[in-house]
Amino acid sequence: LSVTGFNDFGQMTGIYDLGGALHTAQTFGFTGLPGFLTPLDYPNSSSAPIVTSTLPNSLNNKNEIAGIDTKTWKVAETWKIEGGEGPSGLAIDIAHHRLFAGCGNKVMAIVDTETGKTLATPAIGKGVDACGFDPGTGETFASCGDGTLTVIKETSPGKFAVTQTVETRRGARTMALDAATHTIYLPAAEMEQPAGGGRPTAKAGTFMIVVVTR
Repeated sequence: LSVTGFNDFGQMTGIYDLGGALHTAQTFGFTGLPGFLTPLDYPNSSSAPIVTSTLPNSLNNKNEIAGIDTKTWKVAETWKIEGGEGPSGLAIDIAHHRLFAGCGNKVMAIVDTETGKTLATPAIGKGVDACGFDPGTGETFASCGDGTLTVIKETSPGKFAVTQTVETRRGARTMALDAATHTIYLPAAEMEQPAGGGRPTAKAGTFMIVVVTR
């Protein structure tokens, strides 16, 4: 088993084994800025076969998804996102071949992983950073910096709708999803504007975890 991480500016990925050693360093010819990635090559259950060996990566400033072949560590294909700008967080529904990309223009782009076609772009909050998919409920989530968690579901084949918008905390834009308990954990803190201007910073002692569950 290994963990893969991208360097936004160096356009390089490092593949680390679980012991912590870097055993591969690969530079890709991206013309866009790599963002987040999600693995496609894991089984749906303990008895399911490996579905594919493609690793998708969102290219933030190109409005594209790059599909990387994990056998050769080469970019195999690129999918243009229609209607979505500045894709970042990704999630996947392997069983139904759906890739979910949270985009900076306040939509979630839903892409068919077999054809690369954008199927829908339902509205989400502002400042998305992460997406998650719960295979047990069929729900997809987008955590946004404006303090909202958007819940989206495929209501009929190829049709997607926002089923709920949950209020969280401003700045809670990243998440971890526990699919076994259908629980989402979002880190947050009270923010303050520096006297000299610039990016807001977290107030000391205000870190918290927002828990959202069914």
